[in-house]
Amino acid sequence: MKKNSITFLLISLTFLVRIGYLSIAIERDKFYTNDEPGYDQMAKNLLAGKGFRTREPVMLISNSKPTAMREPLYILFLAFSYKLFNNDYYVVRILQVFLDCITSLFIYLISMKIFQEKKIAWLSMFIFAVYIPEVIFSAHISQAVLYSLFLSVSIFLILKAFENPIFMRFLICGASLGLSSLCKGTVEFFITFLIILVAILLYPKWKLILKFSLGLILGFFIVLSPWVIRNYFVFKAFVPTSTAGGYNFFIGNHFETGGAAFHLAKDMIDESLKRQLMNSDEHQQDLIYCRETIKRIRQKPDAFLILCFKKLTRFWLNLGYGRTPSIKSLFVAGENIILFSFILLFLIYGDKTYLLKALPLIMMITYFTLFHMLVVAGVHYFFPISPFVIILATPGIVIVLKKLGYRISDGTFH
Repeated sequence: MKKNSITFLLISLTFLVRIGYLSIAIERDKFYTNDEPGYDQMAKNLLAGKGFRTREPVMLISNSKPTAMREPLYILFLAFSYKLFNNDYYVVRILQVFLDCITSLFIYLISMKIFQEKKIAWLSMFIFAVYIPEVIFSAHISQAVLYSLFLSVSIFLILKAFENPIFMRFLICGASLGLSSLCKGTVEFFITFLIILVAILLYPKWKLILKFSLGLILGFFIVLSPWVIRNYFVFKAFVPTSTAGGYNFFIGNHFETGGAAFHLAKDMIDESLKRQLMNSDEHQQDLIYCRETIKRIRQKPDAFLILCFKKLTRFWLNLGYGRTPSIKSLFVAGENIILFSFILLFLIYGDKTYLLKALPLIMMITYFTLFHMLVVAGVHYFFPISPFVIILATPGIVIVLKKLGYRISDGTFH
């Protein structure tokens, strides 16, 4: 069989598995998570000429005012789909299946950049195609699938930039990360990690470090600038992505509820704080939530540290919420423990040349883990980076197969 045919078949497998799940398990007009109605409302308001508005009962915001509570890119994708296909949620889900197929292609491209071995890239694609949590989440009306695609594109561009470092490539990397941030603001601080990586790999070439870092920052803010300008006119303040960061920081570090984020913030606050929030706009509320959370952490730093480690298990395993885990949670935990075990094998026994090439992926996974340990955690925040986890786990699987006597290829691992 031709090598390109195998790649096409694995992309087709990604498509068929997800379409099969849609056909069997998903009702056409039903929402499956608490976030889905909010995305739906904002997309429909945008099509109605009302701009970015929501009726979601969170953050105590006024329902009649423009919002930056959610980043704009997925809302635009949703509105575009609604416009073309008459508000059909099922079509949106099918489009997201196609997005996952493109992500599968980038998994192949990223694997080839790092390991230069088709069989490893194909194995990564196969695992992604049948990775059940990703299959299920692709059917949700959520930014996760689009976000995962843009993160994958960003990582591929980062690998290309380090392969042949020129200013324009780093500018494009920054632009791609900007688009990722317009899907979900979590990634906006990753650019700092990336600049550190540039400094490590190019040290002591300070002029190049400064030049390429400037390219990253410039590309990033060029893409963000229309949304930043819009938010400045709405809030008279600098809001790069979303105003929900403080809210998530608050609910994720509420010690009385264990930071499990199952309750709305209005159920967690006293009357004094409620009055402050009611008399503030959305951006000011974001700052108030941040201040209150920092004050809470200073009062109970030990409780904060304990909660951070609990959130680690929530992020990776969907466990540690202080309740009996469901069968689904245990299944997710089992799959991710297996993947993480293979990553450890790769980190310990893998060729150090490949480890160096894989640094952007390792940093992305580390960044997301640390971020959600500090802010708010749940396994649904893990899914956008699952392609990178799968890519890094695959060489660990190859190591085990070779130990068992299976030959993958010559010269892949030493």
